[in-house]
Amino acid sequence: MKSSVENNTKSKEIYHNFQLSKNIPIDNRFLQTSLIKIDDDLPLNKRYPGLIFFVTDSNINGKVGNFFCFENDLTSYIPFFSISTNQEIKQLDVDEENYNYLNEPLGDAVNDNMAFPGSIVTIRPLGISYIFDGTDWLYFLGNYKVSTEAVYYSIPDNLKMPGRLVEIGTSPLVLKVIGVNLNLMPYSPDKFNVFVRNLNNGKNRLTHILNSTYISVFIRIYEIDNIEEENNQVIPARFEIVDENNIDIYCAMDNVTTEIMVKSNAINF
Repeated sequence: MKSSVENNTKSKEIYHNFQLSKNIPIDNRFLQTSLIKIDDDLPLNKRYPGLIFFVTDSNINGKVGNFFCFENDLTSYIPFFSISTNQEIKQLDVDEENYNYLNEPLGDAVNDNMAFPGSIVTIRPLGISYIFDGTDWLYFLGNYKVSTEAVYYSIPDNLKMPGRLVEIGTSPLVLKVIGVNLNLMPYSPDKFNVFVRNLNNGKNRLTHILNSTYISVFIRIYEIDNIEEENNQVIPARFEIVDENNIDIYCAMDNVTTEIMVKSNAINF
């Protein structure tokens, strides 16, 4: 016996054109005023799996007016936004000695029909979550947690993400960062120097001694005579990198007292 869905959709056609004359849905199921009387206004025999409707007086977290829908269970409705968030986020426990086979348990998630584009799987105790794009598993979030560097290097290269932090051991804990070649590199926190300088019109050479070309520069200007200019605001500075320890800062005025902050990013490949 065919299901009600198959019976209801078979050989159903609209034989005549219609023209909209009011700003209301052509199907009165699509717009409801209240969930309290939904069973009266939208009875069970008028529902079908996948039916989406809008309820004008519903209040979800302060938002008045929300979409709802029915899935296979026609006796209960769910907020439509939950469809995109109620999918399973799976967690896999994998022993460190098996990290070189990580693609296999992720592949099993696909074979189990769990994975769809947007599916997320967290690997424990590695601490990394991967997201499925429909074809491949990609890094999503987390810091890599391993007991030794050798364990890190056993992870398949396609599951490593340059620029991510790697926590090695526990006592002591060693922090390293993944380089663009996927090798582990020393990690150092952000560094910055602050300089008080008088700048003149044009380029002004500044030596910052941060040993980095991955930097940003901010400037605060003091003692501006032009009352239309604003004092004491920290703003990004226009500059050029000369080398790892020198920059040229551009200024459009002469003899301006400034405070310059030069910051080196933590990750420098």
